[in-house]
Amino acid sequence: MRRAVIIVLVGLIALILLGLGWHFFVDRKAPLASALPQVTAADHILGNPGAPILLVEYCDIESPYCTSFQSVMESIVAAYGGTGRVAWVYRHFPLTGLYPDAEQLAEASECAAAQGGTTAFFKFIDAFDAQSSTINTSDPASYQALTGPLGLDAGTFQGCIANHTYQSLVTTQGQDALHAGGTGAPYTVLLIQGQPAIPIQGAFSYGQMKQIIDTVLAKLPNS
Repeated sequence: MRRAVIIVLVGLIALILLGLGWHFFVDRKAPLASALPQVTAADHILGNPGAPILLVEYCDIESPYCTSFQSVMESIVAAYGGTGRVAWVYRHFPLTGLYPDAEQLAEASECAAAQGGTTAFFKFIDAFDAQSSTINTSDPASYQALTGPLGLDAGTFQGCIANHTYQSLVTTQGQDALHAGGTGAPYTVLLIQGQPAIPIQGAFSYGQMKQIIDTVLAKLPNS
């Protein structure tokens, strides 16, 4: 992961100093990242779905790196979402080798979204981040502490988890992340209208993400 981060940062520095275009910080996974499944209305999106820059993040809710990056992305949306030029798309990348309950937790977030939409989806993740030390991820009943404040129907929510309603979706998104070059979570791909995709492996800081976004925005028409 460190090697991928270094590749991106070195390329970004070259881009800023030389002003020769964003292709300098597209790493060797770019062709794979460009094959990412298209963003649709079925995705969980914060910001303008038609934005020229889409940050498609693949993450594991239990990963502390994803927890850290969650706050970064929320700050990015707060800073750029209102412009209509940047949007955040969240997809699942369950790391079951590290977190055995990762798929179940991801399914639970989708069950929350089934009742409360994208707002409930992100609130569920935020609630887990805030209460993770008290949640037994292997026991779906423990998730009630997260869904109760969201006003979700407990029976419907628990039935959704028990029936593995979103198992296929979660599994498919994890496979998509791997096929797109992801080796760990978070794995983010910047989709830019008319330009090569930019894959970013790891939990970048707000400053690093802002620098990348500002550089790309400066190269877009009508910037």
